[in-house]
Amino acid sequence: MEQAIAEWADIQNIVVDKQFNKFALETLGANEEDICELLDPAKCEKTMHCILYKPDKCVSEKRKYLLHEPNIYLTSKSGLLFIVLDSMYLSKIQLTTNKIDIYYCMVKSIQSDNIYVLFSSGIVLTYDELYNNKELNDGLNLLIAKLTSHKNKKIILGGHSMGCVLALYTGYKMQSFSGIIVGTAGAKWIANGVNFTNQPNIKIFISGELRHNKKKDSMFLDCFINEGDADLQSYNPVNVIYLDTEDGTPHEIPYDMINYNVVFPEKTTTQCKKFHQWNYYFNILRKLYPVTPARISRIRKTKKSITQYNKRKSLMQSFTRYKK
Repeated sequence: MEQAIAEWADIQNIVVDKQFNKFALETLGANEEDICELLDPAKCEKTMHCILYKPDKCVSEKRKYLLHEPNIYLTSKSGLLFIVLDSMYLSKIQLTTNKIDIYYCMVKSIQSDNIYVLFSSGIVLTYDELYNNKELNDGLNLLIAKLTSHKNKKIILGGHSMGCVLALYTGYKMQSFSGIIVGTAGAKWIANGVNFTNQPNIKIFISGELRHNKKKDSMFLDCFINEGDADLQSYNPVNVIYLDTEDGTPHEIPYDMINYNVVFPEKTTTQCKKFHQWNYYFNILRKLYPVTPARISRIRKTKKSITQYNKRKSLMQSFTRYKK
């Protein structure tokens, strides 16, 4: 679990950083494999773009449906090497003045051979936008079908904010998911009748800050975990990762074990926005779940056998240079 969290935290920024969003959606290449063929025939005609060709054969309406296989290598913030296996647009949420694109990027770690499905961040999803969004659920069903071809690999579903909710929701849809789900700052998403809590293979974090005063110490936390439709619930349990303002040290503790005065700042305040930022989470996770020098050394040796490119100076440079 610890290695999966360390690798996930090191690469999650590719679907959080705004500079990468357009690149992921518009630039990643695709082949012509018919992914409807991966679906169980019983789910075929319930899925957008797919029809039954024979009683036991599911195919795309146009016979060909794009499956991304970009063949791109990228380096994480700590210098680990990943290969992009797949990236797929899932849905669009229309807001008053703009829209939010929902997509995922699937990468494989060269050093551990783990496969990470990274979901994009964006907004707090309502019940209808999650459960009744046919386009989104069709896309997730296709993703789940793809994951069945990686049965011998460890699968990690991960995300921040909206991405955390999508990772949890996808794991729930898979029912007997045996991989790992890891995420941060997930809002309310569990509807009445959905039994999906206390899973041993799930680790969800919320961030915060411990502040000291003479009367009573207070734990200020990311308020977004309480956002969402009133009839929805957040995943439980969650672990709090926080900085102690007294000495700046990072700590981790189950939420139910906090003995301090708990404060959730208003969503519009700079305090809540600070705690909700991915960079704030990443800086704490990197200290609590570090990528060890031994792992970095191992991956650098692997990189040399794959390519002779010089060390990349940024994430975008690594995408541009490794694209084939």
